[in-house]
Amino acid sequence: MSYRLHVFLRSREPVTRHAIAGFIKDGVFFNGSVSVEPPPSLPQSREPGWDAMLIRYDIRKRPIVVRRVAAPDAVDDEVSDVLAWIEAAPPSQRLTDSAQKIVQTRQVLSFEVDRQELPEEAWHMLDALEAWLAQSHHGLIWAEDEGIFDENLQPLLRRT
Repeated sequence: MSYRLHVFLRSREPVTRHAIAGFIKDGVFFNGSVSVEPPPSLPQSREPGWDAMLIRYDIRKRPIVVRRVAAPDAVDDEVSDVLAWIEAAPPSQRLTDSAQKIVQTRQVLSFEVDRQELPEEAWHMLDALEAWLAQSHHGLIWAEDEGIFDENLQPLLRRT
C-alpha cells in the first residue's frame, strides 16, 4: 500500500540527489547494500533541478520514490493539500504557526513508500533524512495520516 511523507522546505537552497545519497550512505542505515538512481557518481545527481530519484534498499521490494517539487504552481498545489488537512483540525496557536510556516514553502520533497513491506531500518533512514532536510532547509514534515512534525520529529499537530 502506497504511503506518502512530505517535507515542506522554506529555503530556496536546492537539495541535490547527490546530497541525499551521501546522507544515506554516511548514515549506515542498512546492513546490505543500498543504491540510488541516478547513481551519485553521475554528474546529473549534482544538478539542483531534478524531479525524482529512487532509493533501492532491497531489489525484491518496491523502492522508495523521492519526488521534488519546486515549480511555484506545483508547490502551491502541495501547500493547498496540507492546508486543507490543517483546516480540518481544531484551532490552536500551534496550528496557526504551522500554517504560517507552510505557506512560506519554496520546495517540497515527497517520499512514497510501500508501508506494508518497508523494513525498520528504512523507516529509521526516512526519519533521519526528513529531520536532516527540515533542519538544514527550514522545513516541516507532513505524514499524511499521522500529522505535522517539526525538524526534530516532534508533533506539532496530530491527526485525531
